[in-house]
Amino acid sequence: MNPSDVWAEMAGNVKWVLLSIFVVLAMFGLVTSWGGGGGGVSAKASHILVNTESEIDDLFTQLSATADGSPEQFALFAELAKKHSKCPSGSRGGGALGTFGRGQMVPEFDRVVFEEAVGKIHKVKTQFGWHLVLTTERTEPETKKEL
Repeated sequence: MNPSDVWAEMAGNVKWVLLSIFVVLAMFGLVTSWGGGGGGVSAKASHILVNTESEIDDLFTQLSATADGSPEQFALFAELAKKHSKCPSGSRGGGALGTFGRGQMVPEFDRVVFEEAVGKIHKVKTQFGWHLVLTTERTEPETKKEL
């Protein structure tokens, strides 16, 4: 086999190895779409994570005393996250998770953040426990403008 054939075969093998890595990452939710990240949809959300439904119901009752989406509710949410959440985001940032794309969170959490109302608190059960989820912002992909 001549050297150029060896290089051509190696290049073909590298292509398949890279494609295989991409597919495995996509299966684990680390790559959300072939086009690069959930179609451009992103969101910002905060959460409070506790072990039991009774704990989450108590926190939800406290938060229900404030108006949905109000600055008072956001402040109380952050305060309660710092005191009660078992997720490190509670003590670090009042439950703030930052910006993320569709498919980067577990399905139950993802559905609430990307399909339910922004500024409204939702109770969610996942494999990690009980969450109160507050979506604070959601951006939709830009539509292409026709000339």
